[in-house]
Amino acid sequence: MTRFRIEREISLRNAFCKAPKGRVPRNICRTLFSRTTLRKSRSQRRRFAASPAVILAIVVSAGVSAGCQRPAEPFTRVAVEGEVTWQGQPLDGAKIRFVPLGETTGPKTVFPIQAGRFAATSDSGPPAGNHRVEIELVDDPRWSHDDEQAWTRLASSRGRIDRPTLPNAYHVNSRLTATVTAPTADRSEPLKLSFVLTERP
Repeated sequence: MTRFRIEREISLRNAFCKAPKGRVPRNICRTLFSRTTLRKSRSQRRRFAASPAVILAIVVSAGVSAGCQRPAEPFTRVAVEGEVTWQGQPLDGAKIRFVPLGETTGPKTVFPIQAGRFAATSDSGPPAGNHRVEIELVDDPRWSHDDEQAWTRLASSRGRIDRPTLPNAYHVNSRLTATVTAPTADRSEPLKLSFVLTERP
């Protein structure tokens, strides 16, 4: 025990045991501040601090706490909702992709289109800015897996399935664009978008 620690513990003992208010019995003071008790206390602290299990528990706890916090993104996501029609009818079994253009920062975002509609919240929506929009089919409603008549139609087609596709101008070579604007004081609801697709873009 260094001289500094001895003086500090003596000062603490005197302040605790001789204070006018909150004074405790002398035998308790002697027990709390005896050299034997202090040495045991320091020994226990050293064992506790050096225990590998304790160190591992602290590290794991810190990692779990850090993992529960979602890091802030350097861009603003926007809630969107909209409709997509093909040849005048709601498009179904498709997906819409927003690809950032120019100085727009953030990832690509993809959302399903069902019954001609799509939607995304502010937690998963596209980043604010300019985007190229790509729309492509993912399901063929004529060959649904639970359609009992699909096998009959497949047999009559001699085993060939002509999968419907959209023109390349809507996906691979898309010329569709959208400007996603961040919410303002005058607009708190999702940004509404609409895309009308025709056979000849």
